[in-house]
Amino acid sequence: SKPCYDGVACVDVSEFPGFRCGSCPSGTTGNGTHCQDIDEVPLRHTDIVHSLSLLLSVSLSGFHDLPSRCQSKPCYDGVACVDVSEFPGFRCGSCPSGTTGNGTHCQDIDEVPLRHTDIVHSLSLLLSVSLSGFHDLPSRCQSKPCYDGAACVDVSEFPGFRCGSCPSGTTGNGTHCQDIDEVPLRHT
Repeated sequence: SKPCYDGVACVDVSEFPGFRCGSCPSGTTGNGTHCQDIDEVPLRHTDIVHSLSLLLSVSLSGFHDLPSRCQSKPCYDGVACVDVSEFPGFRCGSCPSGTTGNGTHCQDIDEVPLRHTDIVHSLSLLLSVSLSGFHDLPSRCQSKPCYDGAACVDVSEFPGFRCGSCPSGTTGNGTHCQDIDEVPLRHT
């Protein structure tokens, strides 16, 4: 049988699969077993992007009669615009004081939507300040959140209290305790 592409040299070798194919003929590409006309090879996305980027770079640097990309005012009002050879052909400066963004789009700092982590951090800080700064707030231990017989201490961290150890003869985390003789044994 002919394992190599028609017209490609085939050499017997001792390693698997027992043969090695030469290079594909001129005007084709492949591994020697399978060859394909170069003009029929589908382009990869990266090849297309690289080619377009190169074409744009040549166009921007090689033709000085092209209009400035900054002429269309792509940057936020009052932000400096500079023509560059890299895509998209311009670069915006920093957003004005009191705003944030990428230079093309700027937004008042007080209108920027909060991220989930910012909200959680702010609420945690508010709760901490409230618990430590206002002594007229009711004690979190008044609601008896700990198991009967486990000590309860007010703290500034969420949830505002900490339970002590479970009473003798019980086990648990101080909030929930269980008689030791009722705890199921684990098999080891």
